[in-house]
Amino acid sequence: MTAIPASTNWLHRLSDLSNNPTVAAGIGAALATIGAIATVLITDWLRNRTKARRTVQSWISHADDLATQRLEAIRNRGTPTMAEVNLIIASAEFSSDELRRVGAEAFDQLSIRQRRAIGNIVGAMVHADRLNKTALEYQVRHRRGVPVDAIDVNRVMDEEAMWLERTAKLCEAYRTNTLTELGGIPDAEPPSTIDARRK
Repeated sequence: MTAIPASTNWLHRLSDLSNNPTVAAGIGAALATIGAIATVLITDWLRNRTKARRTVQSWISHADDLATQRLEAIRNRGTPTMAEVNLIIASAEFSSDELRRVGAEAFDQLSIRQRRAIGNIVGAMVHADRLNKTALEYQVRHRRGVPVDAIDVNRVMDEEAMWLERTAKLCEAYRTNTLTELGGIPDAEPPSTIDARRK
């Protein structure tokens, strides 16, 4: 008597099972469930990906608008004399922490350039806010009768304008997808070079 190969036995058993209506229905139901779960997971992943990117884009657009407004305010103010230092007003601060937070939440949805750009944008915003506070400190000292040099005030305002402009350009590069490999502005001059030239 010729022995039936094990592989053939296995195939026969599988064929018998597939011909069993109950088993076939069970397999079909299992496959349908797996497909439904996979669809839900993929849909959620795509939804979260879109939401994360849109949230980051919204905060970057907000930063761009604020940077532009503050930059225009400084330029329209001109070069103040000491008599005009009292006209310096506090600017609305950037939401640096919020952009940093949404960037972290969307980290795995962003490209390396975008991740680096968010860090650069946050850094530029922090610099601008710090300089604005310094200008306001000069204003407070002047009002209290403490001697303040207008040259120092103008220098701080010039530096704030520089960082505001950098913020706006970084935001624009992010939105238009023209970031450099380091998440910077194409053909931009490093801030350190600008600072050195102004001294």
